[in-house]
Amino acid sequence: MYTLQWKNPALDVNKGTPITVPVGAVVSNKAPIRFTGKGAANYGAIQQENLMRLTENFADSVSPNNPTVGLLWYDTTNGLLQLCTSTSPVVYKSLSGIQITNVGSPAPVNPVVGDMWFQRTGSSSGIFYVYTGVGRYPNTTSAIGGWSQMWPSPTLIAGREEYEAASALVNQLIGPTSAGGNAAIGKSITNLTNLAALDASMVTAFQARTPLDTNVLNPTNDSTTELLVDPNSNDWDTLLAAAKYAVARLEVPAGYENDISPVPFVADGRQAPASLLSLNSTDIRYPSLERRSGRQFGIITLSRLYSETMNILTSAIANRYSLQGINGATSSNPNFNASVTSAHHATFQGPIGGATTATLALRFTFASQAIRDSFLNSGGAIQIVMGLSNPTTTADTDMKALLDQRGVIRLTKDRGRIFANVLPYAMSAAPSATGLSAATVGGLNILSQTVNSSNYAISAAIPTATTMNIGIALTGSGAMNGTWSVSFDVIKDTETYLAPALTAVYGAPNSYATGDKVSGTASIVFLN
Repeated sequence: MYTLQWKNPALDVNKGTPITVPVGAVVSNKAPIRFTGKGAANYGAIQQENLMRLTENFADSVSPNNPTVGLLWYDTTNGLLQLCTSTSPVVYKSLSGIQITNVGSPAPVNPVVGDMWFQRTGSSSGIFYVYTGVGRYPNTTSAIGGWSQMWPSPTLIAGREEYEAASALVNQLIGPTSAGGNAAIGKSITNLTNLAALDASMVTAFQARTPLDTNVLNPTNDSTTELLVDPNSNDWDTLLAAAKYAVARLEVPAGYENDISPVPFVADGRQAPASLLSLNSTDIRYPSLERRSGRQFGIITLSRLYSETMNILTSAIANRYSLQGINGATSSNPNFNASVTSAHHATFQGPIGGATTATLALRFTFASQAIRDSFLNSGGAIQIVMGLSNPTTTADTDMKALLDQRGVIRLTKDRGRIFANVLPYAMSAAPSATGLSAATVGGLNILSQTVNSSNYAISAAIPTATTMNIGIALTGSGAMNGTWSVSFDVIKDTETYLAPALTAVYGAPNSYATGDKVSGTASIVFLN
């Protein structure tokens, strides 16, 4: 029996044990070549074939079985001579000095600083990297990969500071309700890059270096937290798409969202992210033709586009609680978005009965405070439609004129809009400067109108974190005998997302329930 010793068993876990070859046997599962024992049949042919494999460096489209550290393999698919550097796991490095991977293949494993990698992204495209240990690629949602992009050379028109400024404005529109947003981020908008997580990963990678490389950062006691990842084109793609989504749903000039930049503010040769390219081409977030074709813009144009984008977002924030179409026929956007509906909530009616006043207060309940805040921050509105029929007195006639001219009210978080009671609704008075956000626990008048000495006043109260009361008080110029009718509708965005079941993105009040009429003239009763 032969006992074959490896040159340096410490180089490879598989070399820890010598290879034993029994008399007359052929061992073929310990290395890419076969070993023959004393007296093995046809041993000459086997030995000659072993020499052939060594001469051709195991040339094949697939790597040889049972490799050992130090093995050379000619990769015929890529035309590269590969060196086995590890068998646990099996790792080959190209002796051309550049690791080349096919489309969709993972990054090279066990890299060391200075390694180079060419990542094929198509038949005529690719990205070239060098391993620095603190480079971004390939990154997951929470960790960097250590490779820095070298080619195409990234051109940074707007970096991290500019990205954060734009992101802060988007956050005010569709971020958490605590920031005034409508909470769409994390629901219908789920592809924004978590740069904070990548920052933490890069800081960890940097701090693991011994000694710290002061060419990357010269830290004081706490300044490693200032080591930040710069945004790439895909980060800007998703942020700009979210910005378009946020602006397009608001009451701003028609087509306003199209002034948001169609291309990112980093040119790095990367294709638009799959999360956007997979959308329907009619979706406002779908990448522009300029982006899909990889069109390049100069710094002057991109600087202008950045300024325009920031101006659009700042302007949209002033209207963040106003859904597109909320101004009715008097707007450049006379119709609501397809996902917005006006849902009937409750109707009340009854004779005023000779009194000079009539009142009604209705409670709107929400499943939680977060849902109430989402409803208000998404531009949700309470619509009140009032009319007076069967007029018999002068005061009735005056009140009817008021309600005909200004009897439709839409209350949003920041203002109240008044419309004539005829379809299509057109605003008949200037909006109030206050809205439902002005409500207090005890109630506060937020809107009033007067015509021919007849008046109505609208009040709002928030007695609890999950309720909102709307009060109406009519005051006539004298005794009124007509029939007063009041209909309440809920204007809400019905967009849904998977979480994992189909769920509403934005909040809305619960359906009307007995007892939601909290006060009012006794003769005014619930109809439907």
